[in-house]
Amino acid sequence: MDRTTYPPPLGVGRWFYPPITQWGWVVELKGIVLPNGVKTNAMVLLPDTYPLVSPIGFYIKNGAPVAGLDTSHLYNKSAYHGAVNLSEQGWQWFCGIAEGWKPGKHTLVSYINIVFMLFNDQGAK
Repeated sequence: MDRTTYPPPLGVGRWFYPPITQWGWVVELKGIVLPNGVKTNAMVLLPDTYPLVSPIGFYIKNGAPVAGLDTSHLYNKSAYHGAVNLSEQGWQWFCGIAEGWKPGKHTLVSYINIVFMLFNDQGAK
């Protein structure tokens, strides 16, 4: 086993350490099954101060299916609140700030659950 993987937990494949890029730690969410059965991908960049602060949004490839996501919070050519603008790399930024983030109580899993909820038909409403 190389140093980029965690030992597999029971019943699960390998877990990979998030790769570090020029923008920070990248967590890819591949093959998210949307309520309509279509799959899409998303990406979360962890801020330098994580886990003291939550991620400030996530990214979706331009033209990717978004199901029930509230597209009024989806930005094609810009990003706000200090998020990295990756529009030239083909990504749209979704402003998904986890208000009330509590370090030690909330985790990356908490944030990913928020992302899944936002894609859900009722989650963004």
